[in-house]
Amino acid sequence: MMVERAKENQAIEITRNEDGGSDSDVDNSDKDDAANSMAEFESLHGSYKEQGIQYPVFDPKDMDNPNLEVGMVFSSFREFNTAIRSWNIKRGRQIKFVKSGKIRVSDGCLKKGCDWEIYARKMKGTGIIQFRTFRAKHKCGFVYYNKCVKSTWVANKYKAEIQLNPRIDLPSFRRKVMNENKFFLSKDQGYRAKRLALCMIHGSVEDQYNRLNDYIHEVKRSNPGTTIVMKMVDGYYDTSTNRPKFQRLYMCFAAVRAGFLAGSRPLFGLDGAFLKGPSGEMLLTAIGIGPNIEFFPIAYAACEGENKYS
Repeated sequence: MMVERAKENQAIEITRNEDGGSDSDVDNSDKDDAANSMAEFESLHGSYKEQGIQYPVFDPKDMDNPNLEVGMVFSSFREFNTAIRSWNIKRGRQIKFVKSGKIRVSDGCLKKGCDWEIYARKMKGTGIIQFRTFRAKHKCGFVYYNKCVKSTWVANKYKAEIQLNPRIDLPSFRRKVMNENKFFLSKDQGYRAKRLALCMIHGSVEDQYNRLNDYIHEVKRSNPGTTIVMKMVDGYYDTSTNRPKFQRLYMCFAAVRAGFLAGSRPLFGLDGAFLKGPSGEMLLTAIGIGPNIEFFPIAYAACEGENKYS
C-alpha cells in the first residue's frame, strides 16, 4: 500500500500507528540514535519497510529544494526541521515550531489566519522520524523579510561555494544569496554565515590550536634544523579537552636562518601586531633586509602579549 500525496487545503492524517500500538506505546528512550536508525533503512534513497508498508525516504541531497509528501521518513528531528525550514523558505513563508520533544514535533505558520501545519513523530523502537499530518497549502502571501532565514541555514547551503571562493567579499556574498533565494539577508547574518561556513571547512580556531603538536612534528620532519619552541601555561590543565593551555610559540625555519646569515644585511627589526581572534594574542616578528633591499622574514612568535617574558 502506497501512502497518498498530500492534497491542497486538506489535512491528510495517518491515524493508525503502523506498529499497531497507540501513542503511549512509543519508545521514548534517550538511547535512540539517528546513526543506529539508519541501519534499518534498506537504502539511503530507497524505501523503509514496516509490516509490508513502504514509505518514501528523504534524501539529504534534496535539502535545497525538498520534495515532501505525507508518510515520508527522516533520520532525525534535526534533518526533519531543516527540510521543513528549507521547504518554506523556498516558498517565501514563515513558520514557527509549535511543539518539540523527544517523541513528536509540530510546526505551524507564523501568520495569523493561515492553518498550514505539519506534525511528525518517532516510529516505535527506532529513532526514525515520520510526519503524519501535512497541510501543504499556505493561505498567507510571500514574505521577503523572512524570519526563518538563519545564518546557520545559509552557511550549510553555501558551504561548498565558499570553499571554492573563500575570499568572496561580504556585499557580493549577500547579493548572491538574496538573488538566488528571494529573501533579505542582513550584513550581520551574511558575516556570521560566511564565518560559520569557513569554520565548517577549516575547523574552528580552538581545533587549530589542538593540532599544533601535529603541525610542529610535520614542520620538523620536512624542514630539518628548524627551531620551534612551544610553551604551555604553567599549572593549567583543561579537564574538558584533556589538554594544557597554549601560551607561546616561537618558530624559525632552518632555510630562512641560513639565508639571513649567508646573504642578508647585518640588520633586522622587531615589531608586534595584535591577532584578531578569540585568543587575544600578539604576533611578534623579526624582519631582516635582503641583498636587494627587500624584506626578509627571519623568525616569528605568537605570545600572550608584548612583555619582557615573551
